[in-house]
Amino acid sequence: AEALCHAIDFRREPEYDAIWNPATYDDAVVGVKDVLIGAGTYTRSAIRMAGFTAADGGGRWAAVGIVGVTVMPSAADSVIEFGPVYGSGEVLENVLTANGGNGIRVYGSNNDDIVIDRNYINGAQTAILVDDQAYEVLFKSNVLTGDGVPAGNGVEPDTGICSDALFNDYKSNRIRGFDEDIKGDCTPAP
Repeated sequence: AEALCHAIDFRREPEYDAIWNPATYDDAVVGVKDVLIGAGTYTRSAIRMAGFTAADGGGRWAAVGIVGVTVMPSAADSVIEFGPVYGSGEVLENVLTANGGNGIRVYGSNNDDIVIDRNYINGAQTAILVDDQAYEVLFKSNVLTGDGVPAGNGVEPDTGICSDALFNDYKSNRIRGFDEDIKGDCTPAP
């Protein structure tokens, strides 16, 4: 079978503005809950939530929830991609098995009040990656296990949580098998 770009892909692109008129539709709530995604080769991500962004300084926002998802071994760039999204989000109680790459990646467009809680991520090079356009991120009770590939020979160091966000809060995370447990200065390339 041909490789899929994404198993689940939620996007809001400019061409849909005629349907999602900001004058009459002020907010969006997007969620994925209790889903099992089998082993597969996804070229980008198993789940992507993207494109819910403010337009022309408008008040449009999105609340994104990814809850109770199990993703079997995936060689995707990021198992869950969250962004760009203008607004808040929760990534809760997910079980993700990566083959390198990122477990959860949050990026772009003023994400705020983000909760990443009770996720089990195994086999990622970076378990959770958050860029510098996010702020007020709570990392709580996550269990993160590295991919077991030591740094060197052109391989970037493994990191449990890599966050450039403003106002990070870390509570009761269990991180093992990485070169670095927590670090900053890790904004991903677009």
